[in-house]
Amino acid sequence: MKAMFAVDRSMWLRLKSRIAYATGKTDDAEDILSTAYVKFAEKKEGAVENEEAFLFRIAINLHIDERRKASSRGGFAPLEANELIVDPTPLQDEILDSRRQWEAVQSIIDRLPERTREILFMRRVDGMRYKEIARELGITESAVEKHIAKAATLLLRASRNR
Repeated sequence: MKAMFAVDRSMWLRLKSRIAYATGKTDDAEDILSTAYVKFAEKKEGAVENEEAFLFRIAINLHIDERRKASSRGGFAPLEANELIVDPTPLQDEILDSRRQWEAVQSIIDRLPERTREILFMRRVDGMRYKEIARELGITESAVEKHIAKAATLLLRASRNR
């Protein structure tokens, strides 16, 4: 297990209270918070600006997951009057990480040979089949396959180097 950050008693009580209020589960708030804390410690990979807010988000997501499981098992868990309406907006660090990933992919795509890039877009963006691409560009299906394989190899190699 990775090193855990320290939670002082006042933060723990504050989080427990917020979770109880947001979920309507006063009796289960401590369990939800404990599970969230363990998940946070197991998954933490970098600096988090606001660990308390991040831990709260994990706890709320756990609660939502549990509600989904209950409803998929045929149970029905009605919303409590004081239950938090979850903001679907991604967290700032998730946005930043996604932006970095996209920039890395875009950089690789920009460096592909023009023909390979064109074929990749025809396949992935336009959804064309290999046969259609070959016919439109006047090349063999085998050539299309080779261009797609080349693009996939470069993208895969770059993702491993991240």
